[in-house]
Amino acid sequence: MILIFKCSSNKSNHYFGVLLVLLLSLLFLFTISDAFGLIPATKNIRTNYKTGCAPQCRFMRDRLYLDSCDSRFLSVLTSQAYDSPSLLRSLPSTTDSATKNRVTGESEDSPKGEDLYKNLIAWILKPKSGRNGAVRHDVHFEGEETFAFINPAICISNSDNGDGFGVIVSRAVEKNEVLFTIPVQKFCLTTAGALEDEYIGAALRNIVEATEGGIDGGGGTVVLAAYVAYLYLRSIVLEESLKLAQKADYLSYLQTLPLTRPGNKSSTAMQDHILWWSRDEVDKYLGGSVAHEEAVDILSEVEYAIKSLENIVKQALLREKHDEDDWFIKWIRQPQKLNISDKVIRETIRGAFVAILSRSFSDEETIDGSRLAPLLDMLQHNDRPNVCHSIERTNRNVRQIVVTARFDLEEGTELLNQYQSDLEAHRFFVRFGFIPTDTQKISRPIETSELQSAQSSSYMRSVIKEYYNIFFPSKTKNTK
Repeated sequence: MILIFKCSSNKSNHYFGVLLVLLLSLLFLFTISDAFGLIPATKNIRTNYKTGCAPQCRFMRDRLYLDSCDSRFLSVLTSQAYDSPSLLRSLPSTTDSATKNRVTGESEDSPKGEDLYKNLIAWILKPKSGRNGAVRHDVHFEGEETFAFINPAICISNSDNGDGFGVIVSRAVEKNEVLFTIPVQKFCLTTAGALEDEYIGAALRNIVEATEGGIDGGGGTVVLAAYVAYLYLRSIVLEESLKLAQKADYLSYLQTLPLTRPGNKSSTAMQDHILWWSRDEVDKYLGGSVAHEEAVDILSEVEYAIKSLENIVKQALLREKHDEDDWFIKWIRQPQKLNISDKVIRETIRGAFVAILSRSFSDEETIDGSRLAPLLDMLQHNDRPNVCHSIERTNRNVRQIVVTARFDLEEGTELLNQYQSDLEAHRFFVRFGFIPTDTQKISRPIETSELQSAQSSSYMRSVIKEYYNIFFPSKTKNTK
């Protein structure tokens, strides 16, 4: 039987071999095309990540209401069909593309400003109705049930107490009423979480060990900056191949952080800060001021940290990309490369430092060190805060941030937090990028030529002008 088969197959061996070669060639071409973005669908995904423009959130006029917890509200959030009049008010017209581009700085295909915060709220809630109309986020995290809660009165809108967005209440709120709760381990970005990461944790632990004072000695800030940059950049490097749901989920929060230099195109929010300045700009606008020395020190320290972290972040991305690829992709990709430049890595690390300096909270209870907390970091600063926040433990020992009303709040009141009560005004400017609104100010005329500089520092220069007495107290006294 075997001999008969061999004889009968002599003529067909040639055709079978040709067919096999063709099939293998097609498989090879398809794999190459998919790996390097030559297939249209994959190429479009890569293009969207690279060319999407960042929304200028402070110019948006819409408001996201969480004013209902009925089935209709939950279905809207679940489907992400955020076009209901009860959820969005005063939507800007999209018929005039020229006006839209001027207001938001976006291209027609780029993410809309409101989308950042819709995605953030949807990520936190992932709604499931609980008792008394509460919205719960039920997930199992390391064997524990954790849940987030956002009071239906909470509303995200333009802030009246600072630049960008803020959080207000759409109805009257009573003293001690819970406004929202955020489970720390599930939703917050912490130093402890960074040190435990599979791909970047080992290198970051070495940084902490080599830093005098460890996490408390500045190592915590550096570690968290590297972790934030890595988490955001992995969404670009891995594109549609994100398989770790927990890290993928963080993207909804990361896109609300100012990880991009103002004026650049990206898919994140923006914020002006001293770290976006060059040393020449610091000397030009703050030279001779009480803020100059601290600004130079922070800028120098961050520049040094960026050089140290660039390769750490890059190697972590390469390792994870290698693990995500299938065996055939690994074989044909030698040496392996990232689809982002070293400059993008450096700028993202810088943006991570901006986010941490201006938005992070410290955690004295555990080794978490610095912590970025979704939603809580949207509250504007005031020396007379109207909220209280603390870390509490559930009956299952789950740590969560609990934010309550400090006293009765009227409808339309913006929620205000106190960042640091003992920080001088000029130090507020260097760290947070603004001067508290209740600071006494004496402004001075400023020459037009002084205003013609990089876009990244225009807002900061206006603050220096407006609070001239804070930065140059001796000059102010001499002019009285």
